[in-house]
Amino acid sequence: MTLLSDKAQARLRKLLRAALLLLAVGLASSLSWYVLVRIVSPFNALKIRSSTPASPTRQRPPGHLRILAYNICHCRGNDLELVATNDQAALDGRMRGIAEFLRHESPDIAVLNEVDFDATFTGRMNQAGFFAKEGGFPYWVEQRNIDVDAPFIYTDRFGNAVLSRLPIARAQVIRLPALKRWESIVAGHANALLCELGLPEGRAMRFLGVHLESRSEETRAASVDVIEAVRDSSAVPLVVAGDMNSTPKGFPESRQHNGLNALSLLLDSGAYATLPHGKPSEQDFTGRTAGRKSVIDWILVPSDWRILSRRVVPLPWSDHKAVVMDVVPN
Repeated sequence: MTLLSDKAQARLRKLLRAALLLLAVGLASSLSWYVLVRIVSPFNALKIRSSTPASPTRQRPPGHLRILAYNICHCRGNDLELVATNDQAALDGRMRGIAEFLRHESPDIAVLNEVDFDATFTGRMNQAGFFAKEGGFPYWVEQRNIDVDAPFIYTDRFGNAVLSRLPIARAQVIRLPALKRWESIVAGHANALLCELGLPEGRAMRFLGVHLESRSEETRAASVDVIEAVRDSSAVPLVVAGDMNSTPKGFPESRQHNGLNALSLLLDSGAYATLPHGKPSEQDFTGRTAGRKSVIDWILVPSDWRILSRRVVPLPWSDHKAVVMDVVPN
């Protein structure tokens, strides 16, 4: 005995064929859009923005500059407690916590790494715009490292953001070496963000926000050649800051490739001043992941600038700590 009549079975077959056709069309459309996004991604990698948020009063003497570097890890939480969060309230709480921290510290310029501009698992919210407006920054730049969009399936756009209370005259993406070329083609890879900023008295500075490749000291060391070429390209002072995923020779968890280490290469050039130097203390470590004892988030300023202080702030909203440095430009 058949459960369905011949007519019902024929109708079911038509419905299945129609569903498979719709699925095929949808997948083809998603794939076509994904390919188009990847083709035009270099043209969408950089966005310079501005607004008029209420900026908090700076509690620093004239001529002093505060710089901040913080890998926010998409606001996933400490130790990646929520790799792909569907708890919107928890995500909102972490974002508001970071915004309040930025507002309280009131840096003149900040680089944030692993910032989502449009990602499925963080509600497709532009985190850079949120932090700029809620943190009191009238200028900011968004730089995409990863740019993937397959409609109805997955969207992931994230990278570096530079937030500034100083006017941003210009900005550009600085291409760094990729660990694997196919990864760069399929989704993108970590590049750097160069901004030129106006200082008081008509002076200028350049700020390079970086997030170096996490898996290879060889790739990080190769990136140093690009960074140094940027420094040599202009007499305007250059600050380099962000998650460098590298710590100098002699520091805990230091890595080398054929004797080369990215941070040591930068510091050995003599062009930069920074802290810490010598043996780091527990208060210097910038990773929050359990068991990590490394200094991988850095702020490097020109060697003739005066460093007044450096603080590592153990925030609970990322697997990194924030680094805050007060300096006096020469």
